[in-house]
Amino acid sequence: MAEQVKNVEKARELLDKIPYVKDFHSDDKDTLSKICFFREYDSEEIIIEQESPNQELFFLIRGTVDIKLKGKHIVSLRGGGRIFGEMSFVNHSFTSASVSAQNEVVMMVFKIPGILMLENEKYARLKIDFYRSIAEMLAQKLKDTTDMAGHYKARLEHKDEDLETKD
Repeated sequence: MAEQVKNVEKARELLDKIPYVKDFHSDDKDTLSKICFFREYDSEEIIIEQESPNQELFFLIRGTVDIKLKGKHIVSLRGGGRIFGEMSFVNHSFTSASVSAQNEVVMMVFKIPGILMLENEKYARLKIDFYRSIAEMLAQKLKDTTDMAGHYKARLEHKDEDLETKD
């Protein structure tokens, strides 16, 4: 597996830019920067294997990853703080897809138990904001998937109409 590198200053700088966490309170971003680390992956390296246990939440900082479901390419994600591993974070389940590096990638990684261990009152706002931002992101992914399914259904119906007019 790729080497883990700790860099609190770089993490703090990036947390100010990642859409899902940039509006968090400054103290909370300081806390997050202390519990994360960076990991680099080489081209074609597997990051997450479908149907495997996952204890990490990934923010894609640089590079491109491919998301595959049952070996079929679904989507590619490019840096900029895109997140994955969030479903395992929310429901403590096995991974729903495989993720592999399309080229050299850099991830900011959070160990899920590390986030869950932030238990006292001091971290209540951070945990609420973290779950809220993941819920918003999951809602957006669901909306995007629903829109995609609607476009796909419309295309199929249009093809069926074309076949009926040819008969």
